[in-house]
Amino acid sequence: MKIYIINLPLQEINIQKLVNNPNLNCRIKYVTELYSEIDGNYILEKNNYYRIEPSFNENYEIIKNYFINNGNSKYDLLLNNNTNTLVPITSQLPIKYIMNKVEIYTFFTGKKSNLEITFRLLDNKIIDFYFEYIKKDFNLDILNDTFFKEEINMFLSYLK
Repeated sequence: MKIYIINLPLQEINIQKLVNNPNLNCRIKYVTELYSEIDGNYILEKNNYYRIEPSFNENYEIIKNYFINNGNSKYDLLLNNNTNTLVPITSQLPIKYIMNKVEIYTFFTGKKSNLEITFRLLDNKIIDFYFEYIKKDFNLDILNDTFFKEEINMFLSYLK
């Protein structure tokens, strides 16, 4: 489950500050993405090409005025439970495409953490970021869980 904070400005986020934070673990992945108007989206990962096959489910929900930080901050959340499938490509890639090299930074507090925050960068600029709830059993009750809110608060405090 991806959790987007709609009303959090990207320009306030400093990736290097997160990378250097001793309280966070970081995974960095470099991928090449191809965008074809006719054939869709592709990704090159570990010398293999894949077509990105979206689920096309409208499986999302918007939560307005979600209270974080002991009720001092209100955010609008977009909960996205859509998934993509990576289909291996054994034939030719599209002829016309746009290619981007994307850096993906994923931060987490520890191996047992259920929440991660991911940033996608293009030319050292954040183009996307989201929280991801790792467990498969996500339900809306988790949003009211104290530990869940504390983890989001911790990540948000590191962003500024």
